[in-house]
Amino acid sequence: MGLVYFVLANFTPLSKFMNVERLKDLVYGVFNTPNDFALLLSNGGGHNYPIDKDFLLGIADGKESSVQILPSFGCWQFGFVGYGYHEQSRNASSPVHPDFFSINTTCHFFNASTVYPTFEEAYQVFGRHDSVSSFSRKAISVTALENKEEFIGKVSEIKAHLKKGDIYEINYCIPFYASYENYDWTDFFIRLNSRSLAPFSVFSRLGDLLIISASPERFFKKENNKVWVEPMKGTAPRFKDKFKDLNELNRLSFSEKERAENSMIVDLTRNDLAQFCKLGSVEVENLCRVYSFSHVHQMVSTVSGILQREMNLAEILSHIFPMGSMTGAPKIKAMELIAAFEKFSRGPFSGSFGYIAPNQDMDFNVLIRTVFVDAKRKKLFFALGSAITVKSNAEEEWAEVLLKGELIQQILNEPS
Repeated sequence: MGLVYFVLANFTPLSKFMNVERLKDLVYGVFNTPNDFALLLSNGGGHNYPIDKDFLLGIADGKESSVQILPSFGCWQFGFVGYGYHEQSRNASSPVHPDFFSINTTCHFFNASTVYPTFEEAYQVFGRHDSVSSFSRKAISVTALENKEEFIGKVSEIKAHLKKGDIYEINYCIPFYASYENYDWTDFFIRLNSRSLAPFSVFSRLGDLLIISASPERFFKKENNKVWVEPMKGTAPRFKDKFKDLNELNRLSFSEKERAENSMIVDLTRNDLAQFCKLGSVEVENLCRVYSFSHVHQMVSTVSGILQREMNLAEILSHIFPMGSMTGAPKIKAMELIAAFEKFSRGPFSGSFGYIAPNQDMDFNVLIRTVFVDAKRKKLFFALGSAITVKSNAEEEWAEVLLKGELIQQILNEPS
């Protein structure tokens, strides 16, 4: 079974470097700039997940941003690749399903003219603004494209493929969507971030697209000639009662089903890395380690390797994207079944947002627990999913889907 880690901590509300009111002032100041931007927060102290940077803010250079991965010119770059990026890199067919956006959601990057590596530096520039917004915060009620009965029926159909051996695991997702009028998305981000305290949170504007993310999952990071991929599979709720909380952590840690799901993706990740890393350098640094976040416990593994040569983002993605945690195993067959069973185009969901430093170090999250806003059409959507294996119980998987979206829906339903 391997090592099992038990870590429970009394987390602080936000990083020691900021509080909610100061963060609100800064974010309003940034949002009022005309340029595209990307704010990345790791919320140190709000979880026990190891982080590298607690704060990073990039402001676009004012030039037109790109719907392609930009060539490197030795500057900071910020942006995302959407799930559909694999269609370009793997020549996969696109599912003909409803799309919630009219804007490009396959890929979007910008060069940053200015980067603020600390909260205090950014606050000196943007934090001294009036944070009173002219936008309202009327409650938004979202609609699921699939109800419980439909979800259970789909799981039954998927398990037929699992029993035949077509796949071993698949990440099946459903979207939630809504329209809105005069809504304060800056305030939404502040509320979501201060309650989720996620290590890979993002607030970004890329043209008409707003990305508001409370992602707990890293996709990959590259530092010098080493790359790490950190698949997350296995979720359990948190409880205020410490005894119940510890019991839930223990249950997740020893769950054969959850460990099997995680281990399948670890094997897939090892194979992905072996394609472009030095022979014998790929290793599993952590297997099925459980970390505690504000609302959930999550099981995470870490797989690393040493690059054979210097590689840019597009080259790395050609081997590891989409991430196995959001597809399944084997990856190609899982993606084919995702296209057949899911009733929507994922767009940016289950893609990845991150940065590329001037020295070509990079860090990218997994775009889950994320709201995507089409500011031009005034539409939003987010999607939630669960890993389905032959041992999955459809009722329990539905409960896990709802658990993952509970905080987002709670905040959207709050009036001003």
